[in-house]
Amino acid sequence: MLVRCLPAPLLRECLPAILYYDLLAIGYATLTRQPAIISGRIEALRDLSTLLAQRHTIQMRRTALLAQLTPWLEPVPSPLAALRVQRQVQAILQR
Repeated sequence: MLVRCLPAPLLRECLPAILYYDLLAIGYATLTRQPAIISGRIEALRDLSTLLAQRHTIQMRRTALLAQLTPWLEPVPSPLAALRVQRQVQAILQR
């Protein structure tokens, strides 16, 4: 979704945080033996050329201005906060 839909200025601005988050997620997946987290990212890299072609089509049809999209974006939670939420959801599901 990020590769296909995020306008270029926002993608450039958010890319360092996205890559940092993904690197931490891969490390976490490795330590906790959760290969699905890693395989999803590998699959996205395999499909990158298709995603970029789709991106071109989507971005050419975009009608919203960048200033209209920016307020809808929220800062990404820290990896630790995301982990806490994941554990809370798992605890609820195990009840």
